[in-house]
Amino acid sequence: MKKTVLSLLIITTFCLSGCGDSPAEDQSNISNQSFIGQLQVLSVSVSGLDVTHVLVTEAKERIYLRSLLIDLSDYEDQKVRLFGELINEEVAGKPVKVITVSSLDSLDSSADSEGDLSSFSSKEMGLSFKLDDSKFELDQSNTRLILTSIDSSGAIFLKLMKANPELDFELYLSQNYTPSDFSKFKLGSVSGLSNENSSNKKLVYLFQNGEFFYELSYIGDNDLPKDEKVILVNDLVSSINFIEVENDAFNLELEKIDESSNTDSDASNTGVSGSNESKQVSSKYAPVISSFEAKVSGLLPKFKSAGSYSFTDNGYFYVIYLDENSTRYRSLIKYSSSNFEVIAEFERGTNVDWNLVTGANIAYDRAQDLVIVSESGPVREVKVEKGYRYFESLPLGFGIQYPQNWYYSRVEDAYIFSNEPLEGSSVKVRAELLKVSYDSADGSQVKPGLKKASSGGATTYNAKVGKYTLRLTGSSEFSQQLELMASSVSELNFDN
Repeated sequence: MKKTVLSLLIITTFCLSGCGDSPAEDQSNISNQSFIGQLQVLSVSVSGLDVTHVLVTEAKERIYLRSLLIDLSDYEDQKVRLFGELINEEVAGKPVKVITVSSLDSLDSSADSEGDLSSFSSKEMGLSFKLDDSKFELDQSNTRLILTSIDSSGAIFLKLMKANPELDFELYLSQNYTPSDFSKFKLGSVSGLSNENSSNKKLVYLFQNGEFFYELSYIGDNDLPKDEKVILVNDLVSSINFIEVENDAFNLELEKIDESSNTDSDASNTGVSGSNESKQVSSKYAPVISSFEAKVSGLLPKFKSAGSYSFTDNGYFYVIYLDENSTRYRSLIKYSSSNFEVIAEFERGTNVDWNLVTGANIAYDRAQDLVIVSESGPVREVKVEKGYRYFESLPLGFGIQYPQNWYYSRVEDAYIFSNEPLEGSSVKVRAELLKVSYDSADGSQVKPGLKKASSGGATTYNAKVGKYTLRLTGSSEFSQQLELMASSVSELNFDN
């Protein structure tokens, strides 16, 4: 049977900072990591190190151990998985690793059982771990797990996502969190990021395994100290093992914003009806567009008419175009002077807007200048932030930028944006057109035509759209995205 000990990190932190008169350690040299190996007692003390035991990994690496609360002698000569703060130090001029153990899981089948641990494995999620049935109840869907604490102290939320040419691990981190809050840790051979050492109350672990990546977070009681949240999840995180993902959810057709459409697909629905005149505007890209369309038949044989061009800052542009059957396509073009080269081609996707068919999508993470065109030439030009896309709703009379990996749905005079498929998801940002004047909308003005108000854990922006108000509301957790979305709202011409 397997034996688990979970230490109290609050006491550990107190003792590390307050017990004895040893000088403070360099925090930049510390990371939280997990290792597996055989735990052995040190028969000879190591000069300069306050350690009693050593972990010998399968690769024969020796990692020195110490613990204030766990009696390591109980696990001598056993195979264990341990988790704690790793410090790189020097002994006699040679680098050595030292771990202050915060949790330890015996993998020795002869060990006595303590607690009620069971093994959980999910091919849909692509992982297995140890679960204390006496502490958590588990609920699983296609792409998420929720472990609810029986004592109602909170829950652990694990979400599975799939990397694609439009979304990667780093982009997801920058769109949803502040990267500087995160530091590296290891799950065996898999690297991850965690904000457990930051001041943020929301505890988050991010890690990637092949083409899939995971977000594990604590949700629930925001008044619970972060150290206690770390205690709730550390034992689970340290026991995770990855297996092959077998999940049909990523083959389902998911509704996502269509960046290529100049009008909302629900234009016939009730709301603010109107029209947007296609008045040609001056664009520095007009000569490039004209030259490209003069040569396009030799580059893109299916090209009939263009809907938009998105120019990057490094000599590329995406063109979204229709063929003679009004089927929509997208291509990435490299251009220099009047020379053009097709770098990548895309077709309409299911779980993402565009599936890469040929080539390499080497410019997806660049800031872009979007040029919307008509038969007469450029009609609108919008600077699009890195990691975002631009969407227009002519029926409601506004344009807005949104994170490029987010989904949406229209409900009457509102749009609901989410960073996960909408079915069963929680609302992230709601953009609703209110038939009230901007002057009567609440909030403090942050710039002309934009007001901000906060209440509880929600943030609200009111933006002027014609004679009405577009209200954006979302969790303060997404304040960064909400601020950019609100600041990007633009008014389109409409009749009302």
